[in-house]
Amino acid sequence: MAIKHTAGKLTTTTDYLNTVKRSLFNQVLGARIGELSQKPNPPFLGVNAGIGNLMGGLDQFSFSVTAKPGKLAEAFAAGWSEVEQVKRFGFTQSELDRAKAAYMASLEKAAKEKNKTVSESYVKEYQTLFLEGAASPGFDWEYNFLKKELPGISLDDLKAVANEYITDTNRDIFIVAPDKEKNNLPDSATVTGWFKTVAAASLAEYKDNVTDQPLLKKIPAPGKVTAQKNYPALGIQQLTLSNGVKVWLKPTTYKNDVIQFLSFAPGGINKYSNEDFPSASSANGIISGSGLADFSPVQLSKILNGKSVSVGAFISGRSQGIGGASIVKDFETALQLIYLRFTAPRKDTVLFENALAQSREQVQTRYNDPGNVFKDTVTAVLSGYNYRTSPATLARLDSISLEKAYEVYRDRFADASQANFVFVGNFNTDSIKPLLEQYLGALPSLNRKEKAVKLPVLVPKGQLVKTVTKGTDNKASVLLVYNGDCVYSTENKMQLQALSEILQYRLLTSLRENAGEVYTPSVNANMSKEPDQRFGVNVSFGCAPEHVEHLVGLVQQDIANLQQQGASADEVQKFKAGFQKQYELQSESNEFWLQFISGKIEGKEELKELPNIEKQLSRINGASIKAASKNYLSGKNVIRFVALPEKK
Repeated sequence: MAIKHTAGKLTTTTDYLNTVKRSLFNQVLGARIGELSQKPNPPFLGVNAGIGNLMGGLDQFSFSVTAKPGKLAEAFAAGWSEVEQVKRFGFTQSELDRAKAAYMASLEKAAKEKNKTVSESYVKEYQTLFLEGAASPGFDWEYNFLKKELPGISLDDLKAVANEYITDTNRDIFIVAPDKEKNNLPDSATVTGWFKTVAAASLAEYKDNVTDQPLLKKIPAPGKVTAQKNYPALGIQQLTLSNGVKVWLKPTTYKNDVIQFLSFAPGGINKYSNEDFPSASSANGIISGSGLADFSPVQLSKILNGKSVSVGAFISGRSQGIGGASIVKDFETALQLIYLRFTAPRKDTVLFENALAQSREQVQTRYNDPGNVFKDTVTAVLSGYNYRTSPATLARLDSISLEKAYEVYRDRFADASQANFVFVGNFNTDSIKPLLEQYLGALPSLNRKEKAVKLPVLVPKGQLVKTVTKGTDNKASVLLVYNGDCVYSTENKMQLQALSEILQYRLLTSLRENAGEVYTPSVNANMSKEPDQRFGVNVSFGCAPEHVEHLVGLVQQDIANLQQQGASADEVQKFKAGFQKQYELQSESNEFWLQFISGKIEGKEELKELPNIEKQLSRINGASIKAASKNYLSGKNVIRFVALPEKK
């Protein structure tokens, strides 16, 4: 549903303040609606509402609800009652205070990073200034203006926003449903009646459930740093804590007020049997989404409101760990959340049942989209139809146990003795050591000496063709997968990347510009060291069904030319220039160092100075690309996937 309004201009201080009021309104309304999904057995799969841009000089108040089968009326009533409650009673002071605190926290964070703002942000602002006439006073003005004006925004201001935007005029309602439900859909009179029923209903005022309980009831007994090692060439310090946890610290100034972190330890869900796999593979999603300790997700979000911190767990096939980020002021909160992720997971029967209901609906409607049929076919073939990579079914969902998922999660985080924590950002190593001892040093240690479990590689060998016919759109999708065993090395990985990018240059010319029969082609390559040394080169493009064979032939011809003649000097130089520029930009970021350090440690590689990129690039030339094309694009192991529309 869209309630249309003429979009206002952004030229005066009043205009600007009104945009902030709408932002606060959206923030509080979104939090309210988010709480609906925490209730037992809701009649909907999702609800969304808020004020935003529409088109053609219009704004809108939009409302959407995705109903469970046969429950459209109930779903509408549940969702719209929340909107009606806001319009009738407004918000509470504690809700508004949290929204203001969060808004101001984001401003403070932006203020600290002001001198690190990327040029693109300025360009976008100048575009709106010159194309739309929107005011562009600059960040300093906005920051100082809001520090003065934000405290004065009242509950009456937000209620006025609700009254202005939630109306029964200029209202468009759209109902989308499967063809089989066509005869069961309500007419306009019925839907109008739903609005009237909710408007006449007796609704109670919202009660804000807040707590002043701290994240940790009791601060844990700290551990101690038992060993320390420095890597001066990289500016890295490594600490070993008394519980076995290893901490890798890389101070940077790429951001003024950001600390990013990642932990990992061997283990993962490969350790569990196929019988337990449905619960094990869902364990992190189920348990991480259920809150922490005694706090539900809603309560936890209220406790953390106004803080700039995020901490999440992961359990992959071969490892498990924690990732996240915080500003310096909230670093202790981040460490407390890490401690709770290890020691105090929470299970919630209501959230578990709601999540399963949503998953069941997604499974039943998944193959309405032909693209999902194609994607699942690709996954199935490349995994040798392995049970663990097959798509979810209703039977598999029904076999998921909350107790088993909880047990798996607890088991994966019961022992931190093999965990490596990497911290990158603007911090002083001496200052944060006591906090690391306090929380990471207190993590449980069982010294289990786990090893990652290797599952066999099941990618089929030889030349295969797999065609999928689904849908009625007159278009085709083609994916060519070249793959096989390889010798992993940094040099070989770079040669493979150069080959893939040069092949893409050629396909852009031969398929799109010369043949004119294809959407933008894409070439992606990867090389892995663990669990096996393997490579893959994926060539993909979309086209009209009748052009598939011709275009596949052009791809094969471009590959044959590379194998016979190698790459041209211009192609090699283009790759080198682009790679070096991208590397220079990436290597001056926290994300690069977080992944670089983690990758070296997890791959059991030596931590040493960054490679000499110019020296590595000097080894790439026309002859090396010729050799790489023969090695990686030989066609010995290639699978052709084609998605075509169903025959009429």
